[in-house]
Amino acid sequence: MKWINQKIGRQLMFAFYMVFIALSLTSAIVYTYTERKIDQTNATFDDLRERRTNANTLANEWTLVQSNVKSYVLFGTPEILDTIKANQREINRLTTWFEKMPFTNKERNMRSPPGHFMMITSGPPFHC
Repeated sequence: MKWINQKIGRQLMFAFYMVFIALSLTSAIVYTYTERKIDQTNATFDDLRERRTNANTLANEWTLVQSNVKSYVLFGTPEILDTIKANQREINRLTTWFEKMPFTNKERNMRSPPGHFMMITSGPPFHC
């Protein structure tokens, strides 16, 4: 009888250790997979955060250049023209960034040719 109990005990311990090893391997695989997915998600969030920041900056610069063009038309001062050119450079930089970093296939197809933003020349404002 003692021999049978030892044999059953060894078989139970073997089964326990096999289940323990299987669970440990499965846990390690799931942990590695989850860590990789978390890293991919963080990279996506970082990209989206950068896109949102650049989109907000582009919208702000566009609003500023519109306001500055109106001021230049009214007053015609060289300082306002310099501000417009600075806004224009920032808009071109951000637009180029969006063209180089397309997020979707639709954005890849919507790329515009270089020099898409019209340069403003110095000179007196238009008078009607």
